Amino acid sequence: MFKAVRTSPLFWIAALPVFFFLHGWNEQFRNLDAGDVLPLLWAHMIAATVMFILFRLFYRDNVKAGLATSAIMAVHFFFGAVQDFFHDHAAFHFLSKYGVLLPLIGIGLLMLLLRMRKNAPGQRFTSYFSMLLVLLILVEIAKGLDNKVKHDNPARIANVVTGIPKADFPDIYYIVTDEYSSTRALKERMGYDNSYMDSALVKLGFLVMPDMRSNYNFTPFSVASTLNMGYLNWIPDTTSCTPEDYNHCARDIRQSSVCSTLLAHGYGLRNYSIFDLPGAPTPVGSTFLPVKGKLLMAQTLLMRVKKDLGHLILTGPLEIGVLSKDLIYAPGKNNDTLIARTIREAESKGTGPRFVYTHLYLPHPPFYVDSTGRPKDKATLQREMDTPTNEAYRQYLPHANERILGLIKAIREKNDRPAVILLLSDHGFRGHGEPLPREQFFMNYAAIRLPASSNEKFHVPASNVNVFLELLDLLFNTKTPHQPDRSVFLQDIPSLKQ
Repeated sequence: MFKAVRTSPLFWIAALPVFFFLHGWNEQFRNLDAGDVLPLLWAHMIAATVMFILFRLFYRDNVKAGLATSAIMAVHFFFGAVQDFFHDHAAFHFLSKYGVLLPLIGIGLLMLLLRMRKNAPGQRFTSYFSMLLVLLILVEIAKGLDNKVKHDNPARIANVVTGIPKADFPDIYYIVTDEYSSTRALKERMGYDNSYMDSALVKLGFLVMPDMRSNYNFTPFSVASTLNMGYLNWIPDTTSCTPEDYNHCARDIRQSSVCSTLLAHGYGLRNYSIFDLPGAPTPVGSTFLPVKGKLLMAQTLLMRVKKDLGHLILTGPLEIGVLSKDLIYAPGKNNDTLIARTIREAESKGTGPRFVYTHLYLPHPPFYVDSTGRPKDKATLQREMDTPTNEAYRQYLPHANERILGLIKAIREKNDRPAVILLLSDHGFRGHGEPLPREQFFMNYAAIRLPASSNEKFHVPASNVNVFLELLDLLFNTKTPHQPDRSVFLQDIPSLKQ
């Protein structure tokens, strides 16, 4: 039987996807069921079969075609893991850059495929390859059975909240308003009076924090720092941020200290943002993957390239005009989706506390309407995306404020448990279209609504990095020292849009 397996290329092209998705399922067994995994597995098996047929026409040999297909599938499946390894080890960091890694992979694959046309792989290699796949699959099956036993017998699972009393902790709504400047910055730097927003929030029971500062001027870095309650000391060069650095931020958000702390205190995570949280992927940003499928596919070559380099087809010399014009409306549609899902979450009746993260492109461009609420045409939206101006930003603020206040009012009316509502922008307006003082980039909007009698106990922090340190100390008495308050100015590599 093993001889048949060893010489059967159909086994190889089936076994590699089976191993990959079994491994992903085991890593996310609490968050996925068969309905999330099997469609993706079948899709990859079909793709591998088509690839095998094409290579069979090229090589006129089943074994060579099977190994060539396996090589390409392996690159697709394990690209993210390899890139992360290089990125996290200083000696190999340069190899993690797309401009280095992708050409190296391409050249290596081409040399392998051409070499196999002349020389057939030996029996020893094919036997080893087959044995390795069999062993890997058996290991994942064993892990899966162990996970099932633990899942069916909760008493065997270590209780991560041992020693913590089962208090009725409040829900926490963390609402990020992207690129929203503080009222003081708008008044002093842009001549716009936004005090009515402060007044409206005070009437809703909020404590406005007028002097808040963000710690970074780019969204992923700012959110990663806020949710990890610390600075990102791993950034190799603050004057030349790369796609790999953005990907590192996404990992830091997905594995954040705030989420880990809240999970340990019995909180459930609800994600209505543009980033992934542990076990809760973003519900927007992919038109062909099921939401939970992103948990399995995030590390693959196609998804990494789409996420990190997809912007290149929207602007610049590689722009695809039709696609860029259609996608300019995507942030607005995402805002509608995320607001609607957050409101439905508030309406739902939970059995325990929950952490709800909502991230809105408000008042971040595109500035879809003018000051009268009239929609703008595509040409204007595209121009303002490339060079957003103070005037366009100011005209869009009333619309943004209306959407934000509508969401907050809905949460207050529909949420049936005590709730903290943290409204915290990631940075201020950066005005790519005209020169602005650098300080303005960090003057961000911040307000918080706490349960009754908690306001006087909340010590207003000076920057985003300390907001959750203060909030968690108020709720759980963590007594974690605050970080020093500072802002780090970041710049992208020239080819990367901010």
